[in-house]
Amino acid sequence: MAVGKSVIRLDSKEKVTGRALYVEDIYMTGMLYAKVFRSPVAHGIIKNLDISEALKIKGVKGIFTAKDIPGKNIIHVILDDQPFLAKEKVMYPGHPIAVVAAITPEACEKALKTIKVEIEELPAIIDFEQSKNNSVKLFENNNVFCSFKIRKGDFDKKYDSNDYVTVEETFYTQHQEHAYIEPQGAIVYWEDDTLTIRGSMQAPFYVQRAVSEVLNLQYSRVRVIQQTTGGAFGGKEDVPSLVCAQAAICAYHLRVPVRIVYDREEDMQTMSKRHPSRVKIKLTADKTGKFVHVYGDYLENAGAYSTLTPAVLYRGTVHLPGPYKIDNIYVDAEAVATNTVPNGAYRGFGSPQVIFAMESAVDMLAEKLGMDPVEIRGKNLVDYGDTNSTGQILNDSVGMKEVYNKVVEKADYFNWKKQIEEFNSKSEYIKKGLGVSTLYYGVGLGAAGKSMSRCASMVKIDADGSVTASVGVTEMGQGLRTVTAQMVAEFLGIDIDKVVVSQIDTSRISDTGPTVASRGTITAGWGVLSALAKIKKSLHKFLEKKYNTSFEDVYFKDGKVKFGNNELEYSELIKMATDEKIHLHETGLHVPPDTTFDKETGLGDAYYAYAWAMNILETEVNKLTGEVTLKKAVCGHDVGKAINPREVAGQIMGGSLQGLGYGLMEDMQVSSKGKIITSNFSTYTIPTSCDIPEFIPVIVESNYSKGPYGAKGFGEQPLMGMAPALTNSIYNAVGARVKQIPATPERVQESMKNIDF
Repeated sequence: MAVGKSVIRLDSKEKVTGRALYVEDIYMTGMLYAKVFRSPVAHGIIKNLDISEALKIKGVKGIFTAKDIPGKNIIHVILDDQPFLAKEKVMYPGHPIAVVAAITPEACEKALKTIKVEIEELPAIIDFEQSKNNSVKLFENNNVFCSFKIRKGDFDKKYDSNDYVTVEETFYTQHQEHAYIEPQGAIVYWEDDTLTIRGSMQAPFYVQRAVSEVLNLQYSRVRVIQQTTGGAFGGKEDVPSLVCAQAAICAYHLRVPVRIVYDREEDMQTMSKRHPSRVKIKLTADKTGKFVHVYGDYLENAGAYSTLTPAVLYRGTVHLPGPYKIDNIYVDAEAVATNTVPNGAYRGFGSPQVIFAMESAVDMLAEKLGMDPVEIRGKNLVDYGDTNSTGQILNDSVGMKEVYNKVVEKADYFNWKKQIEEFNSKSEYIKKGLGVSTLYYGVGLGAAGKSMSRCASMVKIDADGSVTASVGVTEMGQGLRTVTAQMVAEFLGIDIDKVVVSQIDTSRISDTGPTVASRGTITAGWGVLSALAKIKKSLHKFLEKKYNTSFEDVYFKDGKVKFGNNELEYSELIKMATDEKIHLHETGLHVPPDTTFDKETGLGDAYYAYAWAMNILETEVNKLTGEVTLKKAVCGHDVGKAINPREVAGQIMGGSLQGLGYGLMEDMQVSSKGKIITSNFSTYTIPTSCDIPEFIPVIVESNYSKGPYGAKGFGEQPLMGMAPALTNSIYNAVGARVKQIPATPERVQESMKNIDF
């Protein structure tokens, strides 16, 4: 058995020994370096651009602007609103205007300082709450990129009688930096009249399309290979299209290899972030604590261009009401333009913002009703046969109640709560608190992205029985190659060391869409199993012909193949089939279950499967300073089937810490002129090993009937509920409700100022 085992990651040795090659490790003869000339202002009209003096600098081989683009000056994501290089107008500080190629990075830097640009500044919108219908027009007539809504049940009903209790509040969230280990980068070169791109990315097919359109090349003339990628978290979904095109336009014109690697400050100032938001929420329950109505108003700051915002907003809209039985739902969601860096994908994809608001409101309602936060959640969680926020009947892999029960039991919650109360009664200035959150996550791209929802693969068995597999989703540090190999090994009943899983190469695999939305494991599994099923069918026919009889099925297990009353060694069968020239090289293409979403009502089967989670977090709060210390977290997740339990536990702990960073300390500052000023890790604080609480992961396996070996995705979910668990714990400790994250000491102190201790 390979599935369900905590096997060692396939890429672990090459990474810990330094043998793994990242973009910056690659050097080619005659290679040039590329750097980007960017707008110094947030909004303005380009009156003049002079590159003449920069071209004279020793070592500079070319400077390319919008006039040098042979194809479309557009980087396609969802809407075609983002230019590759600014031609007439700039829309945010750092907006790319030109790309310099030179023999050294120093020559590039010198050229950047020599380029002269004259920009007539225009009024800029920095505050996203001031964007809609502003006199400054950034997108169409009202600056609204997209909107979604949900209207479920008697959504207009008023609950003013004494039979109901309501809480109403507004919450704010900030930009969040991905903080991947490896900054953005790519190397581009010509090979056999094909432009080849090796990049740090999680969506190679996006890059192929973008570069093909910018350079007016056929897709088959643009080959994209995913290089070893040092982290992504969503930050390498859409923006590598821009980064790779910057190197590609230089290589296209100069016919030599060109490498671009951002430094950390450039990366942090100009690459996408999590969308800041404002969420107004109104939650109503009857006197027993049963939720009867939720109203949500979700506003996102998209930045200067839409990028992935429509998909991000869609997910946030669906997830705002949480994993609860609520018959009446009214949600409005909009995303608006500002003259700040375009925001895009980030782990959780629009959900952490609304979960922070909803889970804070749940705690506030519990207090108003005199109920325990765990008790009120248990009363309202969905179960099999219930409907979710979009009216979808939940009838497959609904593990919410099981997660809830196991987390409460593992945490020994009520005893834990008593211990904290006893501690607080004896401690004057350090107070402990418990915070709770529950949530769910729609697996896959959902109805908003189903046009890209497919699962391509290639599997080849060689004469010695070893296997090469390739899938259309990427390994970016999450362990995808390992779990893919485990599923291949499980199907064939062989050791995992016989399986090699290669990185994506667009010349060898079909477009499978981006590696996002926690779809990696389920997509890879569907893909390889569909290819393996074809190989199995060929072997089945071969054996029937060879033995001149029919067999009901062929079974692979423990290195052997069983058919009827016969048994062969796996290696013997493969040798026989190879000698007989049986085709053991197949491609697979699986189309996931359909999804729907009615634009007018927001009702439908928004996702084909859901993952479920609950978190209980203990913190200590210093009443004198407002400092918060993370102590212990019990985090439960229903993953369908844990293909590799150790990797699942690692995802739970790593993602939860990232979510705690979002809630506690990651405070990205934007100047009044729209420039990111916390542009390195001395000013932008992320959690370190000194901040990690004791993590107790709880894995629940509520098998998904349509998933490979019962698996479904969950990788984004560990981040999503940690911010409200944190702020709920702060309130539980000191009675201070933090409504804007991160909960910095200053904000905690501000929220405590009217409390009489």
